[in-house]
Amino acid sequence: MGGWVNFCKGEEKDFEFKRLRFIESYKTIRKRGDVADYPRRLMGISNQQNAMNGFKLAQPRLVGDPDRAIAVLSNGSDGSSLRVITLSEQGAQMIKDKAAGIFKLAM
Repeated sequence: MGGWVNFCKGEEKDFEFKRLRFIESYKTIRKRGDVADYPRRLMGISNQQNAMNGFKLAQPRLVGDPDRAIAVLSNGSDGSSLRVITLSEQGAQMIKDKAAGIFKLAM
């Protein structure tokens, strides 16, 4: 869906569509059991820019029920649960060879 900042860039007339899309996506993720770590804070565009440029981040603001907001801040993740690794040339070649073999079998 593009993340929090992208969501906020939209026009108000698009929010209902985005809300419904989020609900459907969330239901699907919950059914599959793919609920990943959640962020301890949603950073706006100013904090994202500050983080990229090495500046100090603004203090988070708690929204809604203070106890639940503090629980999110305490239990949330500082990073993504998605791991990205760089393959060695040998590893990349092994994957290409395997994919080529699978493609040949399918034909």
